[in-house]
Amino acid sequence: ATSFEPDNTPALPHAQQKSQQHQSNTNNLGTRTNHDNTTQEHATFESRPKQPAPKTQKLYAYLKKNSVTAMLSGLTLLILLGAGIWQLQPKQPRYVAVLPPTLNTADMQESQQELVKGAVYDAIQQSIIQLDGYYLIPQNEITDINATNNKEGLETVRRATAADELITTDIQCKIESCIITLSRLIPDDKNQESRLRVKETKTVDVLTDNYLSVATIVQSNVGGLYSEKFNNVFEDINDTDYAAFLEVSSNLRIKGANQDLLNKIDRLQKRTKSLPAVQILYTEIALDLHFETKNNIFLEKLEKFIEFSSATKNSKNHMYNQFYLQIAQKNFEEANLTINKLEKLNTSNSAINELYAYTSMAKKDYKFAIIFYKKALSSRITANNLFYIAKAFWYVGNTLQSKEYLNRSLALSPNYFKSLNLFGNIALVEGNTSQAITFFEQVIVQKNDDVTILNNLGLCYLLKGDYKHAFELFNHISKAAPQNTTYILNKADSENLAGNIEDSISDYKEIIKLINVENTSTLNLRNISQAYAHLGNFSEALTVLQQLEKLDPQSIETTYTSALIHTLASNNTSALLNIDNTLKNGMNTLWFSFSWFNQLCQDNRFITLMKDHGEPNRCTLSNQ
Repeated sequence: ATSFEPDNTPALPHAQQKSQQHQSNTNNLGTRTNHDNTTQEHATFESRPKQPAPKTQKLYAYLKKNSVTAMLSGLTLLILLGAGIWQLQPKQPRYVAVLPPTLNTADMQESQQELVKGAVYDAIQQSIIQLDGYYLIPQNEITDINATNNKEGLETVRRATAADELITTDIQCKIESCIITLSRLIPDDKNQESRLRVKETKTVDVLTDNYLSVATIVQSNVGGLYSEKFNNVFEDINDTDYAAFLEVSSNLRIKGANQDLLNKIDRLQKRTKSLPAVQILYTEIALDLHFETKNNIFLEKLEKFIEFSSATKNSKNHMYNQFYLQIAQKNFEEANLTINKLEKLNTSNSAINELYAYTSMAKKDYKFAIIFYKKALSSRITANNLFYIAKAFWYVGNTLQSKEYLNRSLALSPNYFKSLNLFGNIALVEGNTSQAITFFEQVIVQKNDDVTILNNLGLCYLLKGDYKHAFELFNHISKAAPQNTTYILNKADSENLAGNIEDSISDYKEIIKLINVENTSTLNLRNISQAYAHLGNFSEALTVLQQLEKLDPQSIETTYTSALIHTLASNNTSALLNIDNTLKNGMNTLWFSFSWFNQLCQDNRFITLMKDHGEPNRCTLSNQ
């Protein structure tokens, strides 16, 4: 009963530094050859300063006489040399945040509005990625901030993403035409307190009967904002294909990933499928489906899709797609090679460190993830990176540091739902269910269809002993995501604790049927090991537990799972060891108030542990 939000974030193998051995070639002094026809049995050492050779005496005299001039000349040379070296260093890119367009109309159908906004948004992003020396901030990183589109909201986006400039779009539409206003905003200076100002605007009229035409016109005008002429990425693409792409993108944002969206992209023409935006969209959908279903067929489809276009194989976009595929496949060595290729393309230090940190999270090497997120933050402080380093600290049991980084994240973006959700999870682990509910409810306002938040709310009710409300929530979300074993486990636990043993047994068996232990995530290993234990299959439970402990030993959820399984298996010594570790890492004694742990009340060591952690009455008759 301890699965929080699924962690799909992908860990870097330990960096290997090659040591160079410097060998000094020394002459054998006993066999030294003298070219002045004299011989010496031993070398002699001159203790007096050597005089300059005759040919250099005039230069020596000049330098001695003009020492100040020579020193200044040398200093000038060093400065010029240093400036030259500095110029050769790769410049850090300017980070651009493209905000989703706002559209106002009284006549246009909602479905058409979404396609118009999609065409405009896509055209701007396709333009920015062509700019040399600029970095397009990922769309999700901007939308996750949930900022309003007013002046204050724009400042929040700028702070939270560490953007150097923003692009906003206002669209005013009638039935068949729109007026599009593009604005490029930059701060007065690099000071975080400086205000944004409009550097350039472009206004253009478009007809909405052809989305490809809208995108082409917008791309041309974005070029005007930067005095650049872009390659027309929409050449040789028909409007039917492009409208289908926009529709898939819109449906993903509104309804989430499904197999049909991949099928629609597969049916597009080859030229359309080669577009960077289409490749990125396919990657996002395929990975979402893989992490949700644990079915490798989506990784196979993705691998074929991103490899078919030879024209894009040397681009950064292709390498990013390849990297995320390799992480999902657990090909960590290949992922590191891809990062090396990106480094050679002058990818920013912050982005490279983020990729290394992402790899570390995937490998469950949270200590290395912390190192790389700190490096990333040294050059670019964002709400997203602050959240992820907080998550890594939480996984290693350092709740204090985790909270500190979460507070910094929320200081940049007060509505950042990822940080609010993690705060809720921490409160949940600490047994503060009222505070956890407050955080989760703040997230639900923004993400009212997010089943992971509803799952965590259900855990709050479970801890409060309100098994009826917990079951209702778990039952609802398990129907919405019938393949998700976390929700089934929590539903089974609520039934078990409420005394509905037969129903819980059926759900525990369903978990075992759904999971392939040979190829699964640490999350599913936690779930199936607990299911086996509740069914009394302790040999299977302990076998899976060993696999879990090998893959993810640092997580507090692993130690809690170990404590539960060893308790149910009556391995009291191992159970108490894991309970002690779990409590030391910040989990509240409330998590050991479930009836499953009552049998440990026969062991004085458990009573002492509870007392030492502020729960002296855990084993009184009223609690059993």
